[in-house]
Amino acid sequence: MKFLLDTHIWLWSLLETHRLHCSISEVLENDINELVRQAASI
Repeated sequence: MKFLLDTHIWLWSLLETHRLHCSISEVLENDINELVRQAASI
């Protein structure tokens, strides 16, 4: 399944994993899922 990650979720997944809900962590860790990052914007 494809998941679009906005910038803060992507950064939290790299830097602050404790801030993510366990169900989100499971999605991010599952190799079957395709993770797509949204371009950062101001």
